[in-house]
Amino acid sequence: LVCTNALFNFGRVESTNEVVHNFVLRNDGDLSLLIRSVRTDCGCVAGRIKDTTIRPGAETVIEGRLNVRGRNGPQRKRILIESNDPQHPVFELCFEGEAYSEVEVKPDRLHLGCIALDSMDVFFVDIICRANRLYDVLFVDVTSPCFAAYASNLGGGRHRITIETQPPLLPGRIDATVMIWTD
Repeated sequence: LVCTNALFNFGRVESTNEVVHNFVLRNDGDLSLLIRSVRTDCGCVAGRIKDTTIRPGAETVIEGRLNVRGRNGPQRKRILIESNDPQHPVFELCFEGEAYSEVEVKPDRLHLGCIALDSMDVFFVDIICRANRLYDVLFVDVTSPCFAAYASNLGGGRHRITIETQPPLLPGRIDATVMIWTD
């Protein structure tokens, strides 16, 4: 089993996309090859084979799909081909590249831990815009009366969301969502 481009480098793509690539497999042996299974190492990648039997000298295509939605940073995901090839019973195909977000939120979650009921605490979330077009934050709201939030424009596509506790806090667990509206 041979694939001239078993590693597909998709470069840098926005994390709202799906990467699709056709891997061409060729049988350079003297006997027919039977593809027993096509499996992946992650739920974000899939492989679909056209023909499961490859005659000597023939080719087949595996359509690989990598979903990078919501992913950031370097990506390396595999498709594993199991066959009756005595030289390569498990053959690896690979997607490699980088996914990036147009907008990054740091941190993407706040876990505040134990806060005193009369405590006035302040927390920060930074929003970084990496798009060709800069965004403005128009409005910020919080789903709990125990918190207040407002935005500051730091320039250069950066905003800081300030979240403040609003004592007296309610006893027990408080879950809240910060909602940010942009233009």
